[in-house]
Amino acid sequence: METLMFQGAACRCQQFLALCKLRVVSLIVFTAVIGMFLAVPGWPAWNVLWAGTLGIALVAGAAAAFNCLIEQKIDAV
Repeated sequence: METLMFQGAACRCQQFLALCKLRVVSLIVFTAVIGMFLAVPGWPAWNVLWAGTLGIALVAGAAAAFNCLIEQKIDAV
């Protein structure tokens, strides 16, 4: 029984990563980090860099999941 629950959790994790479109989010985060380095002379503050990167990743993942929810009816057709 525990093996089935573990397989279900692994499957759920894969489905969650597919829902958040991890590859697209990684490109968004990469672009944002480059923008942070180009926005200020010298190095950006590390706490701002990490907080901004984490926030952008979470918002982009949530937007991708919300987009999947909205397009669920359209894709069913």
